[in-house]
Amino acid sequence: MDFLENNNYSISYINNRIEQENLSKFIPWWLKLFFVKPSSFKLIYLPFLYYHKLKYNVDFDGKGGESYWDTETYTEWENINGHHIPKTRTRSVRKIRWYNVKRAFTNYFYDLTICVSKIISKNIKVNLSYWGEWSFLTVQQVNMEDLKNKSDVDLSFLNINPDSYNLELEKIIKYLIENSIFNKIEEIGRIEIDVTFNVYKINGYEYAYDNKYNIIFLPLWLSGYDPVSKKYLFAINGQNGSFFFDSPVLLKILLFTFFGSISVFLNWLVIFKTPYIMKLIKFILGIIGVFLTLFINFFVP
Repeated sequence: MDFLENNNYSISYINNRIEQENLSKFIPWWLKLFFVKPSSFKLIYLPFLYYHKLKYNVDFDGKGGESYWDTETYTEWENINGHHIPKTRTRSVRKIRWYNVKRAFTNYFYDLTICVSKIISKNIKVNLSYWGEWSFLTVQQVNMEDLKNKSDVDLSFLNINPDSYNLELEKIIKYLIENSIFNKIEEIGRIEIDVTFNVYKINGYEYAYDNKYNIIFLPLWLSGYDPVSKKYLFAINGQNGSFFFDSPVLLKILLFTFFGSISVFLNWLVIFKTPYIMKLIKFILGIIGVFLTLFINFFVP
């Protein structure tokens, strides 16, 4: 996909936004404890591909499963007076009754936005793309030259390699279409077969979609710039105040900060308090270190 040579799109810009002095009520209280303030956020208009009505056709072969409980008979050997005696017993087992579902259907994604910025993490992009809840009532048509003169507009998407971006876009569309197939299987079972499916399988499917998009720049307040990844960790929807953050990276930072503060405090006690509690303090420090290491290695992605 070449954004500059594709003449089928229009470029839009939404200027209505939450002002910086009103951001405080949208920042989670636990982040405020780590000195995340409205003044640390900067307004940037990020680029999105906007599909007002994305039409897609799907031909799939799948299965819907209805779970039920059945009584199963089995043999268990018991040792009675040195003799192995077979005993017949029963138990309840969960089974699934499968129904084949094949169908071709046409559907639409309405007001689908896919963020194509390079300055925010993938986790935040996914949330902004699927659950951004944007309003498009005050859209202004602009041209690319006008945007290049604005310092608060992110144009990093112009440097995206077309092949790599096509692959990423295809993954997003495929994910959405697979979800729509699951919904279709559930609908067929409920309406046509009168069965409530508990599990689903997709044996195979083919799909095609009309890739007609517009480029739209939407306002976000960004903070927590990570110099290593060169991406922002916090984002606030500039229209409705929804807060997003890169949870794996942020969790590691908060854990190190929290336990580091505890370690500093306990070390202060070791230096300034009586020798009688030194052994206890050192023991507590050791436990905290072991816990922190295990937690970060096994529970934090």
